[in-house]
Amino acid sequence: VIQPHDRVKTPKLLPEDDPALVAVGISSTDGRVRKGRYSKYAQIESFLKHLQHCLATPTLKPVVEQAANESDAVPIRIVDLGCGNAYLTFATAAYLLNQQQVACHVVGVDIKRQAREHNTTVAEKLGWNDRLQFVEGRIDNVELEAPPDVVVALHACDTATDAAIVRGIRWPNAKLLLIAPCCHHDVGAQMKSQGKDRRQPILMRHGLLRERLADVVTDAVRSHVLRILGFKVDVVEFASDEHTPRNLLIRAVRTNARPSISLFDELDELLDETFGVTPWLIRELASEIEAARSAASK
Repeated sequence: VIQPHDRVKTPKLLPEDDPALVAVGISSTDGRVRKGRYSKYAQIESFLKHLQHCLATPTLKPVVEQAANESDAVPIRIVDLGCGNAYLTFATAAYLLNQQQVACHVVGVDIKRQAREHNTTVAEKLGWNDRLQFVEGRIDNVELEAPPDVVVALHACDTATDAAIVRGIRWPNAKLLLIAPCCHHDVGAQMKSQGKDRRQPILMRHGLLRERLADVVTDAVRSHVLRILGFKVDVVEFASDEHTPRNLLIRAVRTNARPSISLFDELDELLDETFGVTPWLIRELASEIEAARSAASK
């Protein structure tokens, strides 16, 4: 009989004593997670599990193998859009460099100068000046030295999440998008503005229910548009809701698969007939969606 104390703990993808976790304040200098930082550490571990899963797919595996080639490594390029304090940016680099021995170049983008300056200082202390770069700029127009292989956007507010998806779609080298949405306002505001003309009065009469419905519709459309534009998409739990209330993660791997015309019919029915809304993402990617529709109908 296996007793509780006999159970073998599952090894962490990024050990508590990793120097990067100490540098960003998740762990103390004795190599243990600080009190009050367990939820953040749990989010990091959950995110790395999803990253690990996606990097093993046929689309990403050759990129990883090339980056792990000791004699002629080509770094895997990752951009974290809206990186903030960059806990996950540093954790991603540490996981690849320290745990997987995979060469990488990671760029964190944030609109705040303070974030760029602080994160750059931390990267310098770790000796990662040539591995990590932090840029001050907007998600929708930031210029990178080279296009990324992986695009990450975790909890970028409202349509900033959509802007990250657009950049990921339009960067032709981007093979993986990991998107954890945050607050939603665009679709909710459109639903509220319908007033008595709302399409689904039972669902939209109460503000709280309308907000939750808008969240679901927004993320469903994001996932569907990615499918239409050539990605294999999974919507999964990012982390337990005890660690973060925003625990949905959109995993999208580019396959360039040609969409069926039925996908466009489903989108039209949802937006035009069922809810009468036009999400920001639909407006921004109108030309790409119509080009895909035209190709699918031939």
